[in-house]
Amino acid sequence: LIHIHTPFSPKGPNSVQSMMFKRSSFYAAAGTVAMVLLNRSTSAFVSPHQSVNLHNSKHKIQRNLLQIRGGDINTVPSSSALSSIVGPATETLHQVLVSGTPLRAVGALYAVASLTVVPLTYYQTAYSFSVGYGLSVAAMSLALLTSFKFSLSAPSILAVTSLVYGLRLGGYIFARERTVESKRKQFEEMNKRPILKRTPLALGVSLLYAFMVSPALFALRGTLDAGSVLKKVQLCFTGVSAFGMLLEAVADQHKYEVKRKSKE
Repeated sequence: LIHIHTPFSPKGPNSVQSMMFKRSSFYAAAGTVAMVLLNRSTSAFVSPHQSVNLHNSKHKIQRNLLQIRGGDINTVPSSSALSSIVGPATETLHQVLVSGTPLRAVGALYAVASLTVVPLTYYQTAYSFSVGYGLSVAAMSLALLTSFKFSLSAPSILAVTSLVYGLRLGGYIFARERTVESKRKQFEEMNKRPILKRTPLALGVSLLYAFMVSPALFALRGTLDAGSVLKKVQLCFTGVSAFGMLLEAVADQHKYEVKRKSKE
């Protein structure tokens, strides 16, 4: 709504001068609106009823528009909000695993396992003791490796072995379910339980998985004298676990090939 002041007023509404005046007035009004919208240096736009100040700062313009709509520029969510939650939680997890009481340390492993197993169990009931088992072991092993300083020691090698074991087992079971018809049907039959009733199962097996990974936790927390009998036993059984992981990988591959070709 723009009022244009002109030095003259043509006579006659149907005259040629009147038509040219109306057309030029329309062009002038359109040009003024375009200048107001495009030119950021314009200080004010005046109408007979109100004036809206246009600020040179883009930040101030955005703030005024948001205030008109009932909001504020500070209410826009940012990625820092998520990091402010995840960061302290991760730091607390690392502190509890390294220097917390044994019960709290196992509880931290249980929290990691539950966060992994529960969503997978909601998706597929059988994942609670198949894919969820492997991935939860991998997640807890990764939490241990990021909490303790890695070195070429038996506890660190044991944690790496657990990580590789969990990732391999979870991927293997997932691929078997997708490619072996008998396993796919078996998983589907077990998926009839309501979602909420799967929670106790997921939480129960998560506690079991936390205790299964706890030997790696206490091996990383403890120290043994070099050359002692316990140190030699630790090295021996770390090698046994690594060999067992490789042997199971070969056996699972053989079983997978047989199951895929079988009609059962």
